[in-house]
Amino acid sequence: MRGAGLRVGLGGLLLLCASCGGGTNEVPQAAKVLKPGLGIYELLPRDGAKEEKAIRLGDRVRGRVWLRPLVEGAEGGSEPRPRPSKIDRVPEAEGLRFQWTGPTRVLPGAGEGGTPLLLRPFEVRFLRTGELGLPALEIPPAKVAARSVQVRGLLPKDAKLQPILPDSLIRDPEGAFPWAWAGLAAALLVLGALWYLGRRRRSEREAPQPIPIPPGRRALIQLKELARSLEEGSISGERLVEVVTQVLRRYLDEAMGLHTREQTTEEILRELSLRPELGTEERTRLTQIVRQADLVKFARQGADLGLSRQLLEGARSFVLALEERRKNQEGVAGEVAYA
Repeated sequence: MRGAGLRVGLGGLLLLCASCGGGTNEVPQAAKVLKPGLGIYELLPRDGAKEEKAIRLGDRVRGRVWLRPLVEGAEGGSEPRPRPSKIDRVPEAEGLRFQWTGPTRVLPGAGEGGTPLLLRPFEVRFLRTGELGLPALEIPPAKVAARSVQVRGLLPKDAKLQPILPDSLIRDPEGAFPWAWAGLAAALLVLGALWYLGRRRRSEREAPQPIPIPPGRRALIQLKELARSLEEGSISGERLVEVVTQVLRRYLDEAMGLHTREQTTEEILRELSLRPELGTEERTRLTQIVRQADLVKFARQGADLGLSRQLLEGARSFVLALEERRKNQEGVAGEVAYA
């Protein structure tokens, strides 16, 4: 048991010595070659980087102050002075906040020629953009030279910042005066909205309504336009036959209350055979038109100029005859515009 305890004690002592000796080996080259009586600021890289990154506004940067004080036998015949035991002074500068993060350490023999070095860690936070400097430190009998760094902002270069008023310049309104203005503005908005809606409804009522075109007149106008397009050569015979059937289907739907757009040719003819307002002549003429149109559309029979003119004339005669019959049977008022 005593041998085991002795081995454990020796192991702990070795680990303690190793940990104490590891910190004294981290001496940068610049600190080793310091002249007596001088010191430097060393900024440590962040996040394990090998070199310093760009410093941004608000960053907390760690660093160390190195001093090589004058001692007995100093170089250059300087007067021997006692070595300072610690670094206590806090540098003051605008735009940054400086604080020490550890005590002063003495590293015997760490400098050039085996001279001692003093080390103390710190942390600085940069609170302003642009070029900021760590001021010089007067620590008799040594001095740390100033160091400047460039601090960039977090916003893009073209961003515009608005000044913020201090709280002392911001006052709450006194009394109920603003509330009265707010109520008056709300009332005016409501009145304006009501006036606008009333005027809009009045204009809609007073606006002239378009006069509906009777189904017969519309069909004759469309057939006349098709005849003009046919003579000008701007429409093919096959396309004309298709449009003529569409005009007739719409006319039958509006004039007689049919649903021809959802029916086949046979269904249309069967339903028309039961309508008393459609005479034998009109029914025969319509049957010829739709049969001929089916041959052109489904049997791929060509539609030359003569056939196209014949279909147009047949459709026009059918509409005129049916309108005349409806006028005589039902007393439909108005005249049909003959094209």
